[in-house]
Amino acid sequence: MKRIKKNVSHRISDGRTIQTRDDYLEGGENYSKPGYANKGLYRLGIVVGSNSNNELAIVKGTIKGKHSVPSLNKGKTKYKPVVITKDNEGKPLKVGQKVKLNKKSKSASKKDTRNIQKRCFNSKKTSKETKEANKRKMRDLKKRK
Repeated sequence: MKRIKKNVSHRISDGRTIQTRDDYLEGGENYSKPGYANKGLYRLGIVVGSNSNNELAIVKGTIKGKHSVPSLNKGKTKYKPVVITKDNEGKPLKVGQKVKLNKKSKSASKKDTRNIQKRCFNSKKTSKETKEANKRKMRDLKKRK
């Protein structure tokens, strides 16, 4: 029986949490969170997609926001439905010096991860421009037309 090769990471599953900094992410080059100048990797991220090269698509976790993730931190973890696929230098997000796998907290459940993906790509509550940008970033990550 022939195996079908899927364009997903075999090391990092969807829903896995990561730690990074805002100034290491796309669009946050000049942002420095007040009081966190020397605090290390403080920003939680949730993986919503990946490719076979272990490049990641994440949403940033936060304390304030509308959409919560019940399986993380007793529902206190929230997110904004904006997908990020590049670092501050325009390179794909990969686990390394700027992004570390989070060993402290568990991963988001499959149900919560699917809800995050639906909210980012298909929800009527997410603006049309944001949905289109998220879909374009994911297609570029997966190297599709």
